[in-house]
Amino acid sequence: MIGTVPLKVRIKVPATLEQAAKLRKWLEQIAHKTSLPARNFVSNLIYQIKATESEADLLRPEKQAQMAYQAKRLADAGTGPQ
Repeated sequence: MIGTVPLKVRIKVPATLEQAAKLRKWLEQIAHKTSLPARNFVSNLIYQIKATESEADLLRPEKQAQMAYQAKRLADAGTGPQ
């Protein structure tokens, strides 16, 4: 691919179920467009959001830390085209 530049992302860990739903929708839209290492991190974030049972579950420090870790890995990998 000539002239493509990897896209760097910045993801804020969601604090509400509404924010989580919007993030999940966006992640699902970009999942098939990302390079392989980044696609794994996108998939992990989507799974973590799907596995969230309630807002209290979303706000647990462990869940927030897991999501922040995956978001950082995704941001470091970028979401450039395949």
